[in-house]
Amino acid sequence: MKKTTLLLLLLFMASCTKTKSEKLVPFFKFDEVIHYQIDDEDSISKLFQENKDERTESDKEFLKILMEYNYPLSFFESSFFNSLEKLYPKKNQVSTSLFPELSKIFSQNNVSTNVEYACEPFFRDIFIFKNNNKIIGVAKICLECGKSSFLGTNGDTQNFGSNGEFEKLKKVIEKINPVSSNDIDETN
Repeated sequence: MKKTTLLLLLLFMASCTKTKSEKLVPFFKFDEVIHYQIDDEDSISKLFQENKDERTESDKEFLKILMEYNYPLSFFESSFFNSLEKLYPKKNQVSTSLFPELSKIFSQNNVSTNVEYACEPFFRDIFIFKNNNKIIGVAKICLECGKSSFLGTNGDTQNFGSNGEFEKLKKVIEKINPVSSNDIDETN
């Protein structure tokens, strides 16, 4: 009986040690990150109130960026990157001090408890990852629905968000785009 208990205890300890020693595998190896954000609800609402036939090419491109999971399909779709500059007014170079945090957030994890929300995503936050001035990754994020779309990673992104990544990302975005006194609603 003592041998069985000892054997079980050793197996338990070995499995705990293995779990702790697993390394995070980052989606991207980057030396530069640019964050684009749109929070203009009026422009988004206007797109859905317009007659589809009256939408401009710019409006159609905006909808593709905002809502389509698999857009862009490649880094060669220059219309995506050119439109991003025009349509997402908040653009910030992310401080290198936030790179370790972003690297942890944008990493493959083995948690498989995905929570799906029944909403259509609006990808209001887009991260462009670069290495040696070359775009190597794109992450489109909808914080409200907890959905994401990635380009440029070989990692398994299926479980992204199941380990609290969206909450962690909200905090990082607050550091990137601190709320100014002009953004605070003073009616309260």
